[in-house]
Amino acid sequence: MNCELYKEYIMKYMDKVITEAEQIELDKHLEQCNACSMEFNQLKSIVTVLEEESVVEPPRDFENMVMKKINMLKIYHKKQDKKRALLSYSVLFSGFTATVLMFAVLYRESVLGLLLGMGMSEPLSYAVYGFLTRIHLMIVYAAYVIKNGKTAFSDFYYLLIGLNVIALISKMYEIKPVKATQKSELSLQTRKK
Repeated sequence: MNCELYKEYIMKYMDKVITEAEQIELDKHLEQCNACSMEFNQLKSIVTVLEEESVVEPPRDFENMVMKKINMLKIYHKKQDKKRALLSYSVLFSGFTATVLMFAVLYRESVLGLLLGMGMSEPLSYAVYGFLTRIHLMIVYAAYVIKNGKTAFSDFYYLLIGLNVIALISKMYEIKPVKATQKSELSLQTRKK
């Protein structure tokens, strides 16, 4: 039997849009086909349960619980807004500081002249100049490493190897400390001679 047409009729029945002729045809088919009859009964019981009006009562303190959660969300969002504001201010301050420092590094000679011209002590002025020069050298070296990549790291690698070799050689020729008993023996030997 071709049940597809009758399955369509079953759906029309459930939606309450089936015509009388289709209803008669469906009833005849359901008497003959057990599979469609079982499906029809299952769907009918599901629709019946769904159509029953059952009102679910919320718990007594439902409104209070919802309002507490809403208030907690408001507090949470206020804290998040404060964190975002603090983060944006710190990023803005860091950017401003980096910009000022960059200009100070680029024009460090002018900064030195300005500091000396303002009457700042020479040692302090030259300390600031030295600090800016060290930052400039770090930036230049970082740019060199970024530009040359592998060769810069290999230069650093050979530098570390050289330092290790120097440390090993100095350990080999290191004078061992003399114990107190050996000191007294040495002093006795020198007196006898």
